[in-house]
Amino acid sequence: MVPCLLAVPILLANFAWLCGFFEIRVQLGMAILLMLFGPPLVVGVVGPHLPASLVQVRFVICIGLYVISFVAFLSKPAAVEWTDGWVANIHRTKEPEGLQEWAKTILAKHADGSLQVVTNEHGSYVSIAKEEIPAVIQNYWPKPPQFTVADTREGLLANVTGLEGTETSHVCVNAHWYLHGLVVGPPAYRSNWKGWYDREVIPGIYAYYLLR
Repeated sequence: MVPCLLAVPILLANFAWLCGFFEIRVQLGMAILLMLFGPPLVVGVVGPHLPASLVQVRFVICIGLYVISFVAFLSKPAAVEWTDGWVANIHRTKEPEGLQEWAKTILAKHADGSLQVVTNEHGSYVSIAKEEIPAVIQNYWPKPPQFTVADTREGLLANVTGLEGTETSHVCVNAHWYLHGLVVGPPAYRSNWKGWYDREVIPGIYAYYLLR
């Protein structure tokens, strides 16, 4: 009984964190799933394990547990929980130090002009060709991110379009998907750009999420 009383509300309250840890990219769907399946999960799983003497108040207890889990879910925005879970995943299943070492070689190549500048309908950016990305890094994620060279000076995350700003401490490799990503620089790199939420993975690497 006790495991069920504790496990179901905790699971629901940490739903966003678990999605981040398993790299399931959902946002509004988190709240929808919680609201749709939270009450039947709590009532259906926890309820039958309550003592017979509590039959009359079983429903009240279950709904109370659901309310607690729902409030816990809302107490920390989903994007924050998701990013924290994703950072935990990076620490456990990736090698951020290896990613950082590779990023340092890319930034060195950018500094000597070895990387190609690409211009399309979206603007110009420094392209990091697939051949430049080690297989181990490409295999970190089922859907690899787009890698570009970025500059975070003045609190912005902007694609670098040439060698300007290369000598500053704000240049980094930006590994990005649609709403989230990683900015990667040497250990001394400090990002002064803020998405909606960002979290340091290790010194020089920051995970970010763009929307709440």
